[in-house]
Amino acid sequence: MIVEDVILDKLYSYIEEHNLDLKYIVLTHGHGDHIEGLNDLADKYPEAKVYVGEEEKDFLYNSELSLSYNIFGDSFKFKGEVQTVKRR
Repeated sequence: MIVEDVILDKLYSYIEEHNLDLKYIVLTHGHGDHIEGLNDLADKYPEAKVYVGEEEKDFLYNSELSLSYNIFGDSFKFKGEVQTVKRR
């Protein structure tokens, strides 16, 4: 999932219009342009579990790794807990 701020309003509307229950947030990787809206999404759906590849976990807590400062001029740090999955 790409969790960009631009997409969040559309995602929220879709979930509400279809009366869905967001249970999982699955991140493809930890680059800043894919995680910038993660804190907002996780705040809105606190019961949803966040998953990311084991090798990407540190990106969610380190702006240098995620390049979020370079991309947006602002640092990013995920405020919640994340579950990791191993690559096969």
